Amino acid sequence: MLKFIVRRIISLLIILWLVSFLTFLLLQVIPGDPAQLILGIEASPEALGSLRARLGLDKPWPLRYLHWLAGMMRGDMGISIRLERPVSSLIAERLPVTLSLAVMAMLIALIIAFPAGILSAVKWNSPLDYFILFASQVGIAIPSFWIGILLILTFSLYLRLLPTGGFIGWGKNPLEALRHLLLPATSLGLVTAAFLTRMLRSSMLEVLSQAYITMARAKGLAKFQVIFRHALKNALIPVATLAGVQIGFLMGGSIVIEQVFALPGLGRLLLSAVYTRDIPLIQGLVMFMTTMVVASNLLVDILYAYLDPRIRFE
Repeated sequence: MLKFIVRRIISLLIILWLVSFLTFLLLQVIPGDPAQLILGIEASPEALGSLRARLGLDKPWPLRYLHWLAGMMRGDMGISIRLERPVSSLIAERLPVTLSLAVMAMLIALIIAFPAGILSAVKWNSPLDYFILFASQVGIAIPSFWIGILLILTFSLYLRLLPTGGFIGWGKNPLEALRHLLLPATSLGLVTAAFLTRMLRSSMLEVLSQAYITMARAKGLAKFQVIFRHALKNALIPVATLAGVQIGFLMGGSIVIEQVFALPGLGRLLLSAVYTRDIPLIQGLVMFMTTMVVASNLLVDILYAYLDPRIRFE
């Protein structure tokens, strides 16, 4: 098991290095001059040259990449060109919003997906099964931002129960912070729940057809024991894989939702950095989000051994 974890960590470090190199390289070929964007089109050549030298843009890109990579390994992500603040402090400032949003969305997704997926598998080919399949297909087909707009219209404008957007820190008022995140988290959670429901249903149907499940039923075990003690644990392996991928999506793919609900999170910060071509901020955010994705995948791989004792890593 230890050797497996070490190999996975090494492979994930290689992935992070490849992402860092490709991200840096792609940002070099994008048209536009960051110094020009900061100073404006009427800036003098002397001012532009001075700013490029201060930002290190006058050096060859391989040297800039090595300097930036060395800083990343020390925990120094650089300074934001537009905001003139350390990238690490900007990420730390916005992370609680995005992390809270992702956790709430995943909780909502699991609360919906587990009973729906299990019921759909147990009641296979019944009207309830068809209804759950139809509802999950609708959830997959509708974009999360469209669900968010509908939720704003229903619960904010018509019923006036929840705020339309913005965020209040957890330290100021936890209840208000929860109210501000409920609609955006539901928008993301419903889409994630649709994917998890279909995956859990498919996995449960496969497990329920296995010989050991038939043997458990033949021994007279209660239906509840057969489903939750024997079938569900083995059915969770592919679901855990999808959940790990979805956690990465929720962390890095909430850009549109944060824009719709005006949430000051990492996604909105990344969108603003792209608009202003703030290269250090873009690089830092991409690397941080990539690290979150690969870390979640590593945790899912380690979880396999617990969910299925038959799996052995050499």
